[in-house]
Amino acid sequence: RRLPEARLMMIGEDYGVDGTAAKWSQLAGIADGIDFVGCLPHGEVLRRFAEDVDVLLHPSLEESQSLVLCEAQAVGTAIVAGRDSGAVPWTLENGATGMLVDVRSAAAMADALVSLLGNSKQRAALAVAGRESARVRFGMNTMLGAYERIYQRVAA
Repeated sequence: RRLPEARLMMIGEDYGVDGTAAKWSQLAGIADGIDFVGCLPHGEVLRRFAEDVDVLLHPSLEESQSLVLCEAQAVGTAIVAGRDSGAVPWTLENGATGMLVDVRSAAAMADALVSLLGNSKQRAALAVAGRESARVRFGMNTMLGAYERIYQRVAA
């Protein structure tokens, strides 16, 4: 309501045009402004993150390590996610690379989205910090080195 030009893109199972979420939102009268995309091939999801998405909202209540957050960071998408959602704060470096909020509060999520969508400088700073964090912490060389050290310990 505060950003009528904004679009919410729903990607994944049950988020297609005929999916459960679309049907529920139609019945609730809140479907305007929502694009129900549904399941997409992995490469297409990454392309959309990079080209079409300004902010990823990740409302999960619990995550041990969210690949979608790492992937969104890697392509330079700003993130809003749960401050008490398992390893999410660790992945987002306690807010240095993404905005952390109470995802049990629709108002808190909406306020964070409106704030980031209205502040391109902050959004860009989070995107750049996230991209660098993903490169350093989760890039191929880092991960290969970590696996190599594990294999060396096991072999010894």
